[in-house]
Amino acid sequence: MINLNIYCMAIKYFRILDKLPPYIKPLGLGNNTFPEHWLTEQNGENISHLNKHFGEATGFYWILKKKLKKNIKIRIKNFEFLRKFFENYR
Repeated sequence: MINLNIYCMAIKYFRILDKLPPYIKPLGLGNNTFPEHWLTEQNGENISHLNKHFGEATGFYWILKKKLKKNIKIRIKNFEFLRKFFENYR
């Protein structure tokens, strides 16, 4: 069985992301508040204060630091950006 985690980063809370399958993890970016079941880049070592300058890159940093700290072998296949995809689901 493959251990797959997909992180869906969002700067705002969108209810539709709560309906994602369990292997897709919502990650809240920036200083907004997010539900408790969401991951947020503000936990642990982070650079969330730089989000206004670097956008999603701060989320990538948080994911890599979190995984590398646990010495987990990770393979990054792709990064996708869909900035306007969730605008209709607020």
